[in-house]
Amino acid sequence: MAAGVMSVVVGTGLLAFGSNVLALSNASELATLLWVVPICLLLTGLINTLTTWAIRVRAFSGTAASKALQGLGQAGAQISGGVVHAGVSGLVAGQFGGLIFGVAPLLRAARPVFALKKYAWSTAWLIAVARKYRRFPLITTWSSLVNALGANLPVVMFSSLFGGYVAGQFALSFRLLQMPLRLVGQSVSQVFFSHAASAVRDRSLPSLAEGVYRGMVAFGLPSFVIGAAIAPQFFEVIFGRDWVDGGRYTQVLMPWMFFSFISNAFSVLVSVLGRQGSELGFQVLIVVVVSVSLLLGAWYQSAMIAASILGGLGGAALFAKVVWLLGIAGVPAKVHLRVLTTEGAIAIVLGAVVWWASSVLKDPIVVTVTGVAALLLVHGVNLWGRDVYVMRSRSPSRL
Repeated sequence: MAAGVMSVVVGTGLLAFGSNVLALSNASELATLLWVVPICLLLTGLINTLTTWAIRVRAFSGTAASKALQGLGQAGAQISGGVVHAGVSGLVAGQFGGLIFGVAPLLRAARPVFALKKYAWSTAWLIAVARKYRRFPLITTWSSLVNALGANLPVVMFSSLFGGYVAGQFALSFRLLQMPLRLVGQSVSQVFFSHAASAVRDRSLPSLAEGVYRGMVAFGLPSFVIGAAIAPQFFEVIFGRDWVDGGRYTQVLMPWMFFSFISNAFSVLVSVLGRQGSELGFQVLIVVVVSVSLLLGAWYQSAMIAASILGGLGGAALFAKVVWLLGIAGVPAKVHLRVLTTEGAIAIVLGAVVWWASSVLKDPIVVTVTGVAALLLVHGVNLWGRDVYVMRSRSPSRL
């Protein structure tokens, strides 16, 4: 119901002010596609709601299938659009198709909802539940709105400040960097969320959080560092020579994306431990950092300077958030700093080797293959040699 109401509100707002918003973003050519936004908002709301229910009943196969089908549907539609030269319409159709495909497997996991007793659908019962859990919408809604603003503000501001070409380069880099956040980070977050409440009750949350953190850092640091080393060559091989600048943006944004990768997995602790107020403060800080970084870049008339400042300041702000999240989970600062130092040393050595290889080998294809081989090697060792991707706690749960 909430998703439906918000879709109507947003649709009405776009009907009245959509052209003005697009004009401010230097994207007036998208006016004919605004009707898709409220529909996609409704589908996104359904996916979020049904995903939460699937996590509640631990139907992880449904969430996994939803993500896989979303990715396949979106990629398939967008590639098809590219083949027939559909342009922006093809990209939008891909987004829409991915959401449609993502809803289907979650409906199966949600079937028990529709079998609830009749009182669960009564107005009096819904009002009672809304009163009991009013803290969540009253505080978390604002935090989510600010979070969405922070997530989408960079691309919008790049378009407004530096034009469509730069915004396109940045958007492609930003989207690729978000892939591990969505595929790995959200998956870990969902499983962690399903166990965190019981871990609080049996006082095993610190050991559980430490294990999850160790696995996330061991996965993320080598991936992001090696990815930064080969990013320009990778973009040239995959997307063509015209997209090399996107690879350079990727390099300077890595600190921000890495700590975003870590913090997203632990953000569920905000709901588990009831710390919504502090979370809102961090979300506001991120929006301020993004705005200041891009405005400074505009002052120097350099999109690369803007992205570099964003990568540094954004990384620092999200590192502070990670420290806070682990602190409220009961993980001592010296423990997570030791993990970060150990895994960081491994990642830096591997990244330096790949970087040296890229300067010697020159050929973009060879450099890309070398980087991918290094990633497979480090993750293979982590998976089978070091066993850091198996996350345990003192409770009987094994993730």
